[in-house]
Amino acid sequence: MGITVKDKVMDDHMLDGRICLLKKLCKDISNSNLFVDVVKPNIILNSIRKNREICKTNRCGNYGRNLTCPPFLGDADVCISEISRYNIADVLTQTFEDVDFRNKSYVKKIIGGFQDTCRSVMTDMRRNGFDVIALSVGGCNYCERCSALDDKKCRYPEMRIFSISGYGIDMAEYIRDIGGDFTFRDGEITLYCIFLTKNGSALT
Repeated sequence: MGITVKDKVMDDHMLDGRICLLKKLCKDISNSNLFVDVVKPNIILNSIRKNREICKTNRCGNYGRNLTCPPFLGDADVCISEISRYNIADVLTQTFEDVDFRNKSYVKKIIGGFQDTCRSVMTDMRRNGFDVIALSVGGCNYCERCSALDDKKCRYPEMRIFSISGYGIDMAEYIRDIGGDFTFRDGEITLYCIFLTKNGSALT
């Protein structure tokens, strides 16, 4: 795993508690990179509205069927207000090779496994006192059947992974902004998770 801190690799004694914890939690994730203490994604009304129009085409099948996707995320100003609560961003990426994109169930399994990894990191950070949420690819997959289908509230809100697209984040632009590589390669898929933390220190 590669660890980048403001474009420099740093030793443990130079990192704060949150970064040391992230490094520990992510060190065994194969083919991964961790970008810590990076600029927050730029979320504006136009980007949210643009992505919401794409979401409405429902190519992923989650629109109106998953509480962490539109339209359940709320209006654009609600999303901007929610994200503004958090002032620190860290990004985890993981690349999978030899992927047959024609095998939709396999691709879905990869995305689900990555979400599980991100959820584990998020919950471990919370156990260590950090106020953090996670945004990743697709709608949350924690429950086999989302409560949205039954017109009910989320049963496990503490386990939610929110949709990157639903918040209007252009990952290609964002990854390049933080010094990462966003390139499509045959047979490869790279997945992303943004951890947003309120303040930087553990709660006491």
